[in-house]
Amino acid sequence: MYKIAFIDELDADTRTFQRYVHKNNANLSEKFEVVPLEPTSGIDDLIEILMGLDLDAIITDFKLNEYKPDVTYSGVQLVEKFLEYRKRFPCFVLTSFDDDAVKESEDVNIIYIKSIMRGNEEKARITFLERVEEQIKHYRAKLRKDEEEFESLINKAETAELDGKEEERLLELDSILESSLSKKHKVPDRIKDKDYINSLRKLIENTDDLLNQLKAKNDED
Repeated sequence: MYKIAFIDELDADTRTFQRYVHKNNANLSEKFEVVPLEPTSGIDDLIEILMGLDLDAIITDFKLNEYKPDVTYSGVQLVEKFLEYRKRFPCFVLTSFDDDAVKESEDVNIIYIKSIMRGNEEKARITFLERVEEQIKHYRAKLRKDEEEFESLINKAETAELDGKEEERLLELDSILESSLSKKHKVPDRIKDKDYINSLRKLIENTDDLLNQLKAKNDED
């Protein structure tokens, strides 16, 4: 079962979404569990709540402060903030104001019209919930691929030196997997230490300069 958070300031819209999921779950083998949430006044508080829920996807209303003026952010801003912590995580924004949402979002593909919850999907090739499921599957597949690449680089590092690009990629994968899977990976300290990498590169540059100077001097002699 997929656990999805649904964030809206109106109980009526939350109930509408829950009915929509319940109606369509029969066709999806009851795959979705909805966790309803109201927006908090501060975005960081809601991010903390979301991070602790072990979610598979986030669906949020765009106008989170339409009826709660103390809310200082939109659904797009919430998603973009969350993605700073969980890169590529499946997130979706539902709106009745698609022009405003599209203008605000850097990724127009996360924007969907709220009317989907009211049965306006009959002619669609793929329903909204099916799209959510596909995004979750893609996300999980990408994480598996990242883990395999990570393990491959770790295994190589145990028997040979990684070049600069491989070290950077290993650090990038470690950061992605640690945030996505909430667990640390065993990157060798000498590789994970960015100061070490920077000092190593500086040493290589200095060594190259010294060799070039020596070569020039030898040529002169």
